[in-house]
Amino acid sequence: MTATDGETDTAAQIARFVASLREQPLPRAVADMAKQSLVDWFAVCFAALEDREARLAAETIHAWRSQGEAVAFDGRTGSAAPIALINGTFAHALDFDDFHLASVHHVGAPTFAAAMALGMDRGLGGAEVLRAFVAGFEVGVRWGMNGTGVALADAGWHPTAVMGTLSSAAACATLLQLDETHIERGVNFAASQVAGLMASAGSIAKPLLVGKAACSGVMSATLAASGALPPPGLLQQEKGVLSVLFQRRIDPPYPPLDGEWQSLQNTFKPYAACQLTHASIDAARQLAAQISPDDILTVHACVNPLAPKVASHRSPRTPLQAKFSLTHCIAMSLLGHSALPQDFTDESVNAPETTRLRDRIEIVTLEQIGRASARLQVTLKSGQQIVQDVAAAAGSPERPMSMEATAGKFMQSATPLLGKDAGRLLETLKNFEHAGAMEAVARLMKATCAL
Repeated sequence: MTATDGETDTAAQIARFVASLREQPLPRAVADMAKQSLVDWFAVCFAALEDREARLAAETIHAWRSQGEAVAFDGRTGSAAPIALINGTFAHALDFDDFHLASVHHVGAPTFAAAMALGMDRGLGGAEVLRAFVAGFEVGVRWGMNGTGVALADAGWHPTAVMGTLSSAAACATLLQLDETHIERGVNFAASQVAGLMASAGSIAKPLLVGKAACSGVMSATLAASGALPPPGLLQQEKGVLSVLFQRRIDPPYPPLDGEWQSLQNTFKPYAACQLTHASIDAARQLAAQISPDDILTVHACVNPLAPKVASHRSPRTPLQAKFSLTHCIAMSLLGHSALPQDFTDESVNAPETTRLRDRIEIVTLEQIGRASARLQVTLKSGQQIVQDVAAAAGSPERPMSMEATAGKFMQSATPLLGKDAGRLLETLKNFEHAGAMEAVARLMKATCAL
């Protein structure tokens, strides 16, 4: 296959990196971050099993009656691609999943969905899946760096639907041990399938886009392995996918795959809402300890300009819309809620005290405020003004969640489903590189089928 122009170097660079990663041990910190990402992925998928629309999506896909050894989080099995679609949807259904801030990419949701499904279906081990995740992470996030991920979101594209396809394809190519030629083909297959509208935020369509990215990654790598030929040049500058999405040349199209491990910059969410609401939630929770909601006259929320574009639902009517509503997340936090999955219900979204407080909140955008920062200026009915600044939201790179905190998140989600087996599964995930871990995990995932 002959590529053209800038794509030759980009595709070849990706192929060389993915192929070379098989030949070297992962740095300890990178391997540990991969395992923490896996624990978090399981936590958010288990939590999503109570989501009605995610379960409806899973039922629809199971009706295809695929056959294979991959296990979905509802305990049923099938072939790798549809199970990746199901699990990727579960992973993003609550918007509680991991996030790479620089690229605006929820890497774990599609990448682990693809790698776990293909790994189970092919009888591969946990160590291979962890290595595949790292490969997918490093390859995928670079597509969104240098401001490209932010620009995608600003233009109305869902960054994870774009980058997640490449992340998943690179992970699956690693699992299949493809040579450089076939990796390049897999990357081009992946590039041919990207898209997804940010306007889907606040509906089941958005997590389905993430599941589709995982499914497309499986298909891309397995098609390349079969000898199928994609169109060349889909990552080049002039006519490549990003230039098409933006309708202008993107330069540079892809940062070098060397230097810092971007996987060490992965972050995990303490709140089950859009990451762009997290700093405001932090500030509101701090204010809730100082003032009564009944005393509030107005709230001015000063945030990054991207925040109201993504978290845009001013008056949400459903729990999914509420997760993408700055005004709702601030109001519920001022009312003492913790912004966990159980706080986003039909009742809480439409509660009179919440809607009244939402109407008192004004969003102000300031370029100098970072995406993990916020300032809330509260004016009380007495005339007193209180300001609460958050320089770095909980879970952001400056205030990262520890493995212990992520394990706590996992236990909250898994214990209602698995009982005492939740602790056993957690230990297995923490030691996922050990022989037999994948089989043990598959057995415990099947235990959820009784739901």
